Amino acid sequence: MPLGRFRIVTVTAALALGAGLVAASVTGHAAPARAATASSVVSVPVFSPKLRVVGQVNLSAIAAAERPAERATERQGAPIARSAAAAASYRSVDNAIRSRAAKGTPKSLPNPAGGSLSTQNVPGEYGFSAMGGVQQADTKGGSDLEPPDQGLCAGNGYVMEFINNALAIYDKNGDQLVQPIGSAAAFRQPTSDFFSDPRCYYDASTQRWFYQEFIVGAFNSSGKLVTPSTQFEAVSNTSDPTGSYTVWAWNTTDGGTKGCPCFGDYDNLGADANGIYVATDEFGIDSGAYNGAVVYAISKGELETYSQTGILPTVYAYRLTSDPFGAPYIVAPNGSEVRR
Repeated sequence: MPLGRFRIVTVTAALALGAGLVAASVTGHAAPARAATASSVVSVPVFSPKLRVVGQVNLSAIAAAERPAERATERQGAPIARSAAAAASYRSVDNAIRSRAAKGTPKSLPNPAGGSLSTQNVPGEYGFSAMGGVQQADTKGGSDLEPPDQGLCAGNGYVMEFINNALAIYDKNGDQLVQPIGSAAAFRQPTSDFFSDPRCYYDASTQRWFYQEFIVGAFNSSGKLVTPSTQFEAVSNTSDPTGSYTVWAWNTTDGGTKGCPCFGDYDNLGADANGIYVATDEFGIDSGAYNGAVVYAISKGELETYSQTGILPTVYAYRLTSDPFGAPYIVAPNGSEVRR
């Protein structure tokens, strides 16, 4: 990003979460060359989509239920024999590239330098081999999507990796604690749903885990929207990421806004002491209209204690249609600031 285009947008929200009191403003700060004239405050329209409980999921139980015999064999280190047709189906992107390769025999072949890839960590760095394309495609409802979108979070001795439409959990040494499971199962949805942009987050202050994705709404043959676009958020019920989660969802179709029905693209996730913040770019599903960025704020405490209190949190949505520099695009919540 060119230096002259970099800026920070701070979204200030005085939220009496649960009491319904909301006041919001957006302050823009330009790059140093423009700082003297570009800083100002703009009004932020606020609305409140309804939050609903999808249900409970247990990641360890889901993983154990999907082909338990094969999973047990894989944990013992023995590879699972799969047919050539099944293996090929995991590589739909690679297969499409091969089908367009030049035909015939080349007159000469490249002579690459010798040597093999290293499986060792860079000195001073630590890591392990996590989920690959075949593993995430092998989940129920999975497919090999390339290039991969990744969500990665770690804490308290655990690592969660979320790639495209599957997630897995490891300990800090790289031992796989939960085998890859599909997004559909993780969010209690049908495998026909198209999930996108995985994210996850470990909240160190409360020792809770969050993971999220969204689906784009779908039309039937008559042009009627039969599946609304939805943002999903799963929150762990304990500090153990391999256990149970409460799955939440809210509708991002925004049917009353010009250019909609819409969907919330490129969802980003952040948190502070008060809440979690999910930022999306709102696009018309059919119209292609861009309605700016939307930041959804939800009480973190009410999400994490719902199973004990039964209090349904309120979602406060801040529509960022303009700021001192134009239309905001790709807002990434990060603590007390929202950076873009």
